[in-house]
Amino acid sequence: MSTQNGTLNGTSNDATTTPAESGPRKLKILMLHGYTQSGPTFNSKTKALTKLLTRQFPPTHPIYPGGIQLLYPTAPIPLLPADIPGYTPSSDPSLVPNDAFGWWKRETGGARYAGIESGLETIANTILSAGGIDGVIGFSQGACAAYLVASLLEPNRESAFALQQTLSPSTALPYPQSFSNVFRREEAGCRGKRGGYGCAILGYGEGEKFGAIYIFDQQITAQVDA
Repeated sequence: MSTQNGTLNGTSNDATTTPAESGPRKLKILMLHGYTQSGPTFNSKTKALTKLLTRQFPPTHPIYPGGIQLLYPTAPIPLLPADIPGYTPSSDPSLVPNDAFGWWKRETGGARYAGIESGLETIANTILSAGGIDGVIGFSQGACAAYLVASLLEPNRESAFALQQTLSPSTALPYPQSFSNVFRREEAGCRGKRGGYGCAILGYGEGEKFGAIYIFDQQITAQVDA
């Protein structure tokens, strides 16, 4: 889970409501599903977590008297059977989920993530529609996307993208314009590593972040995370 002081559109925690609310302020958390999932499937798999969070943030909470609201967007990229990990032409067609989506896909033979701009635009639109959010929870690929969202709150992110484009012009990710009205931008520096995506994923640790390895996640293992 990733959080930042104030909501992710820069609204202060001192406010009792956000622009999209007409009642008491809610604790709004963006829930980002994993690769081959969707918003509804991730919702169905996090019922126990929802109950726990609801107990921790009841409607009587002094800061969030409106309780908790979890937002489950679906990634914009529909996945083909060939995109599903482990799929082969001889695989049973019934094993391919019919609601499989991704926030991005790996380019065949390339270093870029295809569709990442579209995935991040969907996230930005969800944040704007909610009037800002207070935190992000993600699973698998959604956890990577959640880290991107939290990192983009840290200082000088837009100029960091510009610097990365000079260092890796063929692979650098351009600053997503869909973020312009969502994320707070200040001044600082950039450590340009990890190809063309260093400007997005490397930050100064201002936001609070927590990561966990789920033993049944076949895509992100403890060895990969290390």
